[in-house]
Amino acid sequence: MVNGFHVVIEEDEDGMFVGEIPHLRACYTQATTVDQLLQNIREVIELEAIVSNDEEIMQGAPVFAGTRVPVQSLLDHLEAGDSLADFLDGFPSVSYSQAKAIAQLFNYRQIVLTDLT
Repeated sequence: MVNGFHVVIEEDEDGMFVGEIPHLRACYTQATTVDQLLQNIREVIELEAIVSNDEEIMQGAPVFAGTRVPVQSLLDHLEAGDSLADFLDGFPSVSYSQAKAIAQLFNYRQIVLTDLT
């Protein structure tokens, strides 16, 4: 169990460890060690609280959990040079922590640090 979720771990024919959380849709990851695999699983669980995708919401596009705001909207804003604050002004249903986590995941760390000052 990881963070309360049942995890299925198997070793493939190449010696890679493959993990799945059956309770979470599309939650698969792999790594060369079990420790790294478990770290990857923890990150996926954290991401599940930030992003969701459901065919009935925005045709299955990844959206910020609890909203109808596509994650791609944030990435487009950041690519255009907008700050997190600018994005959040336009999408108040997205929390700062959700936007920050996605920005960091996609390596927009400089923008996140700039917004904190």
